[in-house]
Amino acid sequence: MYQASTPTDIFTVNDISLIKDVTVTYLQNRKIVIEKTLKDLKVSGNSILHELTQEETLSFSHLAKVRIELLFLTNENKVIPKVFDNIPVEEIINKKVYNV
Repeated sequence: MYQASTPTDIFTVNDISLIKDVTVTYLQNRKIVIEKTLKDLKVSGNSILHELTQEETLSFSHLAKVRIELLFLTNENKVIPKVFDNIPVEEIINKKVYNV
C-alpha cells in the first residue's frame, strides 16, 4: 500500500451469513495502528470491505511491513483468525491530505 492513498482492503469469506462479528487489526512493529469491527466496515455479498483513509495510510511507516489480522466470531461462537503478513508500505513524498 502507499502512504496518503485510500485503498480498499477486501476480505472474502465463504458464507457471510455465518459471521456474527469480525475485528480487523493492522499492526506495525507489533503495535496496533488501526482496529475496526464489523460496524465500521462495509459488507457486499460475501466480502468485507475496509476503506482506508489518507490519514490511516499515513499512520504507517514505510520502514516496516504491516500485518493484518482478522478475527471472526461465528454465529456458533467459534473464533477463527486469518492473518496477512509482510504487506509493504511505500513512502510518498507529497503527503497532502485532500478534504473530500
